[in-house]
Amino acid sequence: MMSILKFVVVLFILRVSSYTRASVFPDGSILWTDNSNSIYSTNQTQGWISDPGLSFNLSSVRLNGLITGYGLAVDTHAQQVVVSDPGDTFLAIFKPDNTTASFFYVGTSKGVGQVTIDWRARNVYWADGGYGWIAMKPLPEDISRHNSLDTTMKVVVDQQLDTPTGIVVHPHAYYLFWADAGKRPKIERSDLTGNNRSVIIWQSLITPRALAIHQHGNGDKLFWTDEDRGTIEFCNLDGTGRNILISIDLFRFFGLDIFQGVVFYTAYTQSSNYTGYIKINNTDTQSYRTLDKRMYHLSVYDKASQPREETGERCDSSFTNCSQICIHEDDVGNHACLCLDGYQLDNTRGKLCSDRGYNVERHLLFTNYHSICAIAINAFTIHDKFKSFPYNCSVVQNSHGNITRFSLDMAGRKIFFSNGTHIFEQTPFHNDFRIVYSTEGSTAVTDMDFDWILHRLYWIESSSGALLSIQPYESSSTVSLKTLSSDGIITNLAVDPHQRNIYFVTRGNNGQYLYVYDLANEAVSQVEASHLQMPTDLEYDRLQERLVWNDDGGFIGFLALGDKQQIPTQNSAGDKRRHAVIPYKKFVFSSTEEDRQFDVLYEGDNSLIYVSFTGIYDTFVHDMHVYDETLQPSETGPCDVNNGGCEHFCLPHSTEKCACKLGYTLSNGKECITSALKSDFFIVLDQVHGRLYQATNDATGPSDVFALEINENNSPAALAFDSNTNTMAWVDNSVPKTVRTMTIGGTEERNLDVLVKSDGYLAIDSSTGNVYVLTGNIISVVNKHGKTHILIDKSADRSIEMKTIALLSSQGKMAWIEEKRTDRQKRTVNRANMDGTKIREVIQSGIITDIAFDTETGDWLYWSEETVDKVRRVHLEDGTQETVYEAGGLNPIALDVAGEFVYFVPRAGRKIYRIPHASSSGHQLVFENPLLGSLNNFFVSHSAGTVQPHSSCADCNGGCSDICLPDSPNGRTCACDDSDEQTDDTNCKRTSRCPVMKEESISALTDCCPQQPDALCLVTCANGFIPASPFKLKCQPTGWNASLGAVCSEVPNPLPFIAIAAGGGGAVSVIVFIIVVVCICRRKGKRLKEDNDDSRYTTTTSLGTVSNGQLVMDSDRHGYSTAADTAGPTSTAEPPRRLTEDEQADGGVYHDLDEAAMAAKTVELPDKSTVEKHRRKNSYQAFPQSADATYLHASLENGVPRPDYPYPSKGYPYNGPKGPASDADDYLLPSSGSRASAGISDRQMSIGWQEAIENPIRMSKNGAVYFDPSNGQHTHVSLNGEAPVAHARGFHTGTGSGWTGWSDRSDSRSGSSDASAYNTRIISRP
Repeated sequence: MMSILKFVVVLFILRVSSYTRASVFPDGSILWTDNSNSIYSTNQTQGWISDPGLSFNLSSVRLNGLITGYGLAVDTHAQQVVVSDPGDTFLAIFKPDNTTASFFYVGTSKGVGQVTIDWRARNVYWADGGYGWIAMKPLPEDISRHNSLDTTMKVVVDQQLDTPTGIVVHPHAYYLFWADAGKRPKIERSDLTGNNRSVIIWQSLITPRALAIHQHGNGDKLFWTDEDRGTIEFCNLDGTGRNILISIDLFRFFGLDIFQGVVFYTAYTQSSNYTGYIKINNTDTQSYRTLDKRMYHLSVYDKASQPREETGERCDSSFTNCSQICIHEDDVGNHACLCLDGYQLDNTRGKLCSDRGYNVERHLLFTNYHSICAIAINAFTIHDKFKSFPYNCSVVQNSHGNITRFSLDMAGRKIFFSNGTHIFEQTPFHNDFRIVYSTEGSTAVTDMDFDWILHRLYWIESSSGALLSIQPYESSSTVSLKTLSSDGIITNLAVDPHQRNIYFVTRGNNGQYLYVYDLANEAVSQVEASHLQMPTDLEYDRLQERLVWNDDGGFIGFLALGDKQQIPTQNSAGDKRRHAVIPYKKFVFSSTEEDRQFDVLYEGDNSLIYVSFTGIYDTFVHDMHVYDETLQPSETGPCDVNNGGCEHFCLPHSTEKCACKLGYTLSNGKECITSALKSDFFIVLDQVHGRLYQATNDATGPSDVFALEINENNSPAALAFDSNTNTMAWVDNSVPKTVRTMTIGGTEERNLDVLVKSDGYLAIDSSTGNVYVLTGNIISVVNKHGKTHILIDKSADRSIEMKTIALLSSQGKMAWIEEKRTDRQKRTVNRANMDGTKIREVIQSGIITDIAFDTETGDWLYWSEETVDKVRRVHLEDGTQETVYEAGGLNPIALDVAGEFVYFVPRAGRKIYRIPHASSSGHQLVFENPLLGSLNNFFVSHSAGTVQPHSSCADCNGGCSDICLPDSPNGRTCACDDSDEQTDDTNCKRTSRCPVMKEESISALTDCCPQQPDALCLVTCANGFIPASPFKLKCQPTGWNASLGAVCSEVPNPLPFIAIAAGGGGAVSVIVFIIVVVCICRRKGKRLKEDNDDSRYTTTTSLGTVSNGQLVMDSDRHGYSTAADTAGPTSTAEPPRRLTEDEQADGGVYHDLDEAAMAAKTVELPDKSTVEKHRRKNSYQAFPQSADATYLHASLENGVPRPDYPYPSKGYPYNGPKGPASDADDYLLPSSGSRASAGISDRQMSIGWQEAIENPIRMSKNGAVYFDPSNGQHTHVSLNGEAPVAHARGFHTGTGSGWTGWSDRSDSRSGSSDASAYNTRIISRP
């Protein structure tokens, strides 16, 4: 037995006491933020660690100036605390002995996250998710002298970042760590300047929130919280050794910090808020407390946790003397001086920073009609009381007339702009300019964009469908013109330099349309954009790979280019007229005509900021762009375009550029592949990440995990598994919730037509594949066709909640858990037959978390009890109860039984243990993977043949047409869909079966249950017959997909030729027998058997044998049955499909078709072999008369379909007579009538049908249809006393090998439509 873990949890309500007086934080204090203007603290940290049950309150300091405190960091040596305020978009700084906060930095986004301080160099770093960057700024020496409206900072990382959230600095290791919770979550590391980046964690992250460093002599660790994974995790500083410190069901961990080897955290659930701790080296002891308000980030105020050099740090010395920012680089004394944005370092001394003068980096540039102005990008996110931001309208002076459009070359620091008639080039803040192009005066430049890769400027002109371009930096460059639209005017354009695409909008008589011009292939194609109405400006967003446009319809439009999916439009400014638009990071800036207003859309929460600078410009803004050099990289990074070609992750700063998700391995450097295990595995549902996995069940070594490739959009919430067929079923949490199934190793997902109303639980009947669904206190069963039947309905009983269903198919039993809503600590297990009968309670206990039958022995039902830490079982016959496992400190929450072991998942999750079910001899860890999000739903594969199906239902669905329900070890009940009704014990009214008739040419139908509505059968031909068509027989609602008589054809006799060759040099004679076999594949009519020789015909299935007594036999060659006990109507297949050339080339060899072919309503017979001139004659064989001729009296009114033959040899469908038939089927010929009275000789008796090798003739009682190869047409010829046309030569086609047939009508039966007077005869060629 393993040692028993001690898990100490103290849970009580922690009240917060508010204090407005000044407070000093002693060492060891913990500080919290709660998204308000207060900072909460406690100085009883040590006491809480020593006594988990210690009672204490939180104190608070209300800070003047703070609005929504969020991120939190401390410098205990300088006694300064920095707090981020996303509500008012700034960083505040205060001293613990002062209740007034100063503004440390003004101009963050609403997505500003965690804050961290390098207490050695005294620099503050913060993560800004809205702007997508990591920024820094030095702490002030004296807060009272600090400029409270200081907007200067330095961005250290702003590429390949999506939504940075958490951040922490390790001053002694000289590392900066941050978390990115964007589209591809990851954790990265760099040096303290933001260089030398590397991705260290990328798998199995969802929403990493906060980071912390544990400095320890045995190796420092990085810790982080993942809000949506519900974990606190850690790893080495290089990303190796990843593991989970704590995971509590339903907890969403948020903030954290570390003090003396103890991790303190904040967390919340849907209904409660918590703060707690857990010891790193002793995780069995922990404590958490419930708060009456939610806390976000926290920080430990402790000097010992922030060690500095006693004599002072290098950046403190006057020798270093960096004028703005000092960075420690290593342990040997190296440092670096950095400058704030807008300043440049003096290259001579490398310490002083000087103002660049006019700075436009990270500024919004816009036209004010006669000039181009610049304003800092963060001016738009600052609260209204800080709107006195400076702007500069001398970027381009007002000496060129009215500026309407401009474009930027940021690497070349050039602006191209137009006043309508000219295009100019100018450096920002310089007066020198150059005219690049002039129009002819009759047109005006209406839009332009610059390709910074090819250094080419593109523009369009009014009333034109042409695209113009020039390379402005080449003196000899000429203007190129390319007509892109011949019937519309191009109104807007946007260039994607990396993909070499130009997007443009045309306006014509029929409206506005979006197109893309592929420069590489010089091809134009339309792009679907349903919300395009009256665009006034079009821009390409490289970072988000999308198009953005302003629309005069009163909205901002978006179109994602990766999947061409329309993003919902954003209404803006009350349907005001729109003009310029520009996207930047998570912001979209838009201008309106009324009120001269900017609308700033923040996509982090889809909020709108309205900003009016009425004093800056006279009219409205015609055009605007953000000046940020990172937006125009001269060379694309390894991950900038199409994710670097990587299927999953692209890691731009790692040795391996591409990486894969959990369960995949990298192939060809870019693709991610997975494999399917066939035996000895676990099936695991990871509901947190919404994925399904296989894992090796090998107790001798570590387990490997393999992803099961379900649809990416699936969100599985409950799992079932059938080990016999390797079939999975899961509840998909998409809307509406549904049930899907798939075979392991397969790719086809099947949707079952059943909706899960609330939490769903599933189980699979191993006998039939039917899925049992428990949802909303209802147990129902659904078959693979989606036919559903309710078994137990307790939906009206609001006192209970039914959970977790298990099946024992071999015995016809099922079980489920019931929880009393009035006492959720009490649960019972109920048992019933699988048809819903004989319900009874078998177990009553505490919190039962899972149940499982021993499906191999069929003797025991197992259950787990988490709170009392037990696994128990009850014998199904005598009710004996036994304890299999207890008090091992694992608190099992899920279990399964396979072989001699019980497998279970502990409360800590992400692990699987096993224990022999015959004795409690100790548990063994057999699986562990911290990368999984959850592991509370799993199954174990069984060895082949160990799980027995139900003896009746496993044999051809128990003879049931729809649903077979085991109701005892050997009994079964048939059921129908709840919307259908049963016609007898086995059949449902709306279900049709295909008749199985005795056929001379067929020996057996195998691998199927022929009488099932969905039968798919292999055909074994009788002796003397060969497969005539390469297909399976498939039963469809209209009948078999082919006539049974058309499946096999008679083997012709070989025609021998003997050739004798003699050689010289002696009396040696060589006799060579060459046997030429000419395969004459003609159709053989069905023959009614006149004896009862059952040994000649049996129909076998994969699950058993059907005796001849179960078969329907008659001489009906048209495919309908005469036996009274035939289930369901018969049918005649529709005209055949054309075989592909490959199928025809098969030469009649039997093979399986794909699903599309199997589902075909008819399948054509293959071509006949080429016939030699010498062809044997077939002797006359009359079709025997049936003793029961009732089938001859069938009529169309009785629903008898037309026959599904003959088939033309070349696949042409019969297109003969269209009129109504005058007898049962239009193809029957005289039988009982007097031939003599007809005045026609025996030689004139008609054939039912025959075909020439190349020219088929199809006969009817009133005529014939022949195929004319000269024109490819079928022609109908009437034979009522008329001679055939001369061309037909008595239906001889002129090929020398055609068949001749002629028709005869009995005088005595003239004009009769009685089908009994007709029969069919086959004669040989004359």
